[in-house]
Amino acid sequence: MQTKVKFCGFTNLNDVLEALKLGVDYIGFAIEMPTNVRSISIHKLKDIVIEAKKAFPTNFPKVVAITSNLDTFKLRQLVDTGVVDIIQFHGNEDRYILSQFYSQIEIWKAFEIHPTDINLVSKLSNLKNFVQRFVIDKPKINEFEFDLKKDFIQAKKLGFDLVLAGGLDADNVKKLIRELEPNIVDVSRGIEEKPGQKSIEKMKSFLEAVYFH
Repeated sequence: MQTKVKFCGFTNLNDVLEALKLGVDYIGFAIEMPTNVRSISIHKLKDIVIEAKKAFPTNFPKVVAITSNLDTFKLRQLVDTGVVDIIQFHGNEDRYILSQFYSQIEIWKAFEIHPTDINLVSKLSNLKNFVQRFVIDKPKINEFEFDLKKDFIQAKKLGFDLVLAGGLDADNVKKLIRELEPNIVDVSRGIEEKPGQKSIEKMKSFLEAVYFH
């Protein structure tokens, strides 16, 4: 199985167009997240995607809107734009919130995992009927702790569809793909010149590392 790639944290059309030229599988946008320097409005997201689709009318990647504790009205606005394929929840959203949108759009749920956390599989199992895919945001350290690696692999064996995120770049992604075999790898900072501005060369290098690991 070929691991797919999600480039995340886009803030402008030019960077999106460069990513599309490279053939990335998913493009992600942080939506109305005040503490995130890459955050954009729903209106800007819609404008960027509409313009990008004019340039790339076929084989367009899946569009992921990343949110954190966004109110239900705003979430409905996201769905109603018609340009979002997936909502990736990063906050404290419970089953009730997730269930409201599960039948309308693909749902991803992110967990920020730390080395002291235990029983990742239990966390995923509690939401498995409300989420199509889970994003595992690894600690901001060079390697997984052993127990977390074991849990990740166990979750894969149980059939959970997993995205690996957190501190990825062209230098470390090869090893992590070989060890963990994630369905998707998710990168933002590792392909940037500075926060919110992508590097064409880093995007190329990351894709090459994934495809030729």
